[in-house]
Amino acid sequence: MKDYKFLLLFSLILFSCSNAQEKNKDSTMKKTEKEIPISQESVEIDSLDNFARNDWKEINATFLKNIYSAYLHKHHLVQNCVQCEDILLDYECLIDSDGRVSKITLHGSDINCKGMSDTAKKDMEDTFLEYFKSITYPESLRGKFIFFTVGQVTKC
Repeated sequence: MKDYKFLLLFSLILFSCSNAQEKNKDSTMKKTEKEIPISQESVEIDSLDNFARNDWKEINATFLKNIYSAYLHKHHLVQNCVQCEDILLDYECLIDSDGRVSKITLHGSDINCKGMSDTAKKDMEDTFLEYFKSITYPESLRGKFIFFTVGQVTKC
């Protein structure tokens, strides 16, 4: 008989906890109903659907044309087999439902420019990072945690 009472009490506690969680979940959903669920692990750009990949290609082309080349020109850097062979930066970026960056991390960089100081490399990394923080991402990339590489490699 004691086991029966214990089992009944345990069931009531479990049931009331479950109801409390459902109520909490419902109120959370109402607060964030316009938000897109964000994945827990970043995904590479190439593994996204065609719309997202095409939107990313536009972002990358704009970056290369307006930010990347302007930075190289401003700092008298030429990407070739003599001065700068490779300039690659890897980022992981969490984009919210409004298309703004909630979190962005530089995971690594390969800036292979002869005579470039660590301070100059850090400045380049920071400049590029600020660009990706400042833009509004298109609908197809919202609510995603993406991993991408930007820059260019020479074929030397």
